[in-house]
Amino acid sequence: MIDNTIKTDFLQLFYHDLVDEGLENNNKLNLFTLKVKNNAFAYDELINHLGDLLHCFALSRTEVDLLLRENKIRTLVDRAKVKLRNYTVNDG
Repeated sequence: MIDNTIKTDFLQLFYHDLVDEGLENNNKLNLFTLKVKNNAFAYDELINHLGDLLHCFALSRTEVDLLLRENKIRTLVDRAKVKLRNYTVNDG
């Protein structure tokens, strides 16, 4: 079984449109849609939240732990940002 490590504050950015919809082979489908505020998707909230967690996706736990122990927050952020791809370049 896949471990659910998604925090509830992140899930609050989404509508839960389908809950445990039955599929073939005893599989279940959950469908989430980004919430709408003032007739537009809540992209700013999503980007802010993902930005706060960028290091979790871009760096290893060992590297994050080391940088946090050494109180090198700026280095943590800079190293995480370097891992992002340039969306204007499609090199495969």
